[in-house]
Amino acid sequence: MKPPLKSSKNPKIARGGGSLLAEKSIQKLLLNRFKHAKEDFHLVENSFSSAANFFWAVENWIDNTNSQQTLTYSLFESQQQIKATLDKLSAQEQDLLNISFFLLPGRHQTSLFNGRIQLIIWVGEPITNLKQQTKKVDAWLLNRTTKGTDDKWIKEFVNQMVQLSQPKALYINESDENAKIKTLLIKKGVSATENFGEYIHPRSFTESKPWFSSPVKINDGLAKTACVIGAGLAGASVAYKLASEGWKVTVLEAEPLPATQASGNLAGAIHPLVTADWNIRSQFYQAGYESTLNWLEDWLEAEEIIGDLSGLIQLAMDEKMQQRLQRAIKQVDIPPEFANWCSPEEASELIGLKTDFPGLFFSKAGWVNPLSVVKRCLAHKNIQVIYQQTVQELKQCPNDSSWKISTKESLQQVASVLIVATGSLNTKLNQQLNLPIRPVKGQVNHFDNNTPSKTLKTTVTHQGYSVSNIKINGQSMAVSGATFEAPNLS
Repeated sequence: MKPPLKSSKNPKIARGGGSLLAEKSIQKLLLNRFKHAKEDFHLVENSFSSAANFFWAVENWIDNTNSQQTLTYSLFESQQQIKATLDKLSAQEQDLLNISFFLLPGRHQTSLFNGRIQLIIWVGEPITNLKQQTKKVDAWLLNRTTKGTDDKWIKEFVNQMVQLSQPKALYINESDENAKIKTLLIKKGVSATENFGEYIHPRSFTESKPWFSSPVKINDGLAKTACVIGAGLAGASVAYKLASEGWKVTVLEAEPLPATQASGNLAGAIHPLVTADWNIRSQFYQAGYESTLNWLEDWLEAEEIIGDLSGLIQLAMDEKMQQRLQRAIKQVDIPPEFANWCSPEEASELIGLKTDFPGLFFSKAGWVNPLSVVKRCLAHKNIQVIYQQTVQELKQCPNDSSWKISTKESLQQVASVLIVATGSLNTKLNQQLNLPIRPVKGQVNHFDNNTPSKTLKTTVTHQGYSVSNIKINGQSMAVSGATFEAPNLS
């Protein structure tokens, strides 16, 4: 995985023709929008037959806006077309795009040029993905031809576009082949000329809501202070992210040491979730998986944390699971650099022990020691950890929405933001916050490497998971266990 670009230099790329934004009149129109953008700007392109429009937009955004403004560029395209387009790009263009994720269906985001450009690639069926989009759109580049497309699909596509559009949103149309889209946009209130139009919002719309809730914007007047309850993997990682963004973070932990509960396990497996239809749950897990890899690989390479992400095999322990995984490979077009199907013989070779089950091998998966990750996160200079503090009262100020946190040990903290990263709050606080707490149980066995007759060559998940060669404080250990859900006690 490549790290995000740190370069702040303007991207200057030698490009050929074929760009919708090569038209001078359209360039002038969009440049005017860039120059007068008061805040950030969201540009959507409904095709990715080339990267020319993206590079033009990036270059001119950086040249014509201030360093605090962000251009979000969203691309909607099929899996096959994105692969074909990327294959045609030069090495320099590929480096600038910084595509470090697997091209699987769903939403993928990468940050470029010190955060000034946010590239979001939606892989898969456009309408399905548009329904998951929440960020309002300032301009649309319509360069995907709709010739031969079903009228019902075009109507639904236009409806989604209009619902996502900002007032005065700009529509840039490439050709007469998109005449149906143009006609429907005019009916929706777009003032259209030959190849572009402006939406004037003649009426309000009932917006379709995505499956997730976007976070509420934090009051700009509050100080960048946060209090995190819990010094496990969840609490430490969110504290680190906030601290990296310049926040002052206080972490309150009830125990005398960090990661004493579930995060105290010797090893945690890291791998994607594969479903036959690559549904929203798989896409959500995939986003977390890719983010985790980008986050941890540098630390592993620098030996700042303990782990091994050189491979993991998920064994198909029954016929149903085997059918699900094989169906996913065929239907989702899983790239070989992401996962490969293994016969029982191939799986046995990878594991180093005989198995009668086939499985899916992920070359960029494996395990990490959670405690080492927690310690690395909490070492950030903007984080203060206070141990042996049991939170017993939370109050939110009605005037500015800040929080006052009181502990059983008489400590009081005030913070602009409160993050609860523990399932161990008392019943009163759970009721106050109305948290959807669902306890999770697990059984894990720790061995020294001499106890099993043979060690595993790679991490294995089955109806649980097993890891060998975990080196902690000079001692080589192994882990085998499983996690399962308990009854819902929320």
